[in-house]
Amino acid sequence: MYSKVILFCFLLISVRSAGQIADPDSLPAAFNRYRTTNVQEKIFVHTDRSSYVAGELMWFKIYDVDAAFHKPMAVSSVAYVEILDKENKAVLQTKGGHKDGKGNGSLYLPVSLMSGNYRLRTYTRWMRNFAAELYFEKDIRILNTLKEQNSEMKKSVSEYDVQFFPEGGNLVAGM
Repeated sequence: MYSKVILFCFLLISVRSAGQIADPDSLPAAFNRYRTTNVQEKIFVHTDRSSYVAGELMWFKIYDVDAAFHKPMAVSSVAYVEILDKENKAVLQTKGGHKDGKGNGSLYLPVSLMSGNYRLRTYTRWMRNFAAELYFEKDIRILNTLKEQNSEMKKSVSEYDVQFFPEGGNLVAGM
């Protein structure tokens, strides 16, 4: 008797819980719906070099693309370009216009900049709605030949430690 009741309960549960039947066409449709409601853009910047001397112009080209398909995007027409020092403070700022996802510009690196490693950061006004980790960043180096190098730059020209070891890795007695 109990076995029939348990069997009936299992049959009832299996009929009520048909499981999740996923329509294979619903996944791309859901992705497209999400992509159109949550527009996100990525920005890429190519510079003419990665090392500069203070007093030069830094030329750059901006690419503004859709984050999902990396196709040119025309949501924003202005990109904000900044040069950050080691404390992440902006020492230089400019705007670069772009049309149909492409643009270019230049930035004068004044002789008042100290020699050191800097970071080029670029974003659009729309990207400011999201986390700063999504901004484009690139490391650049600026050398100022008119000013004394700071101690950090002098340390980067450090001493070398050269050691010679035998091929087998063991020290041979008497040699």
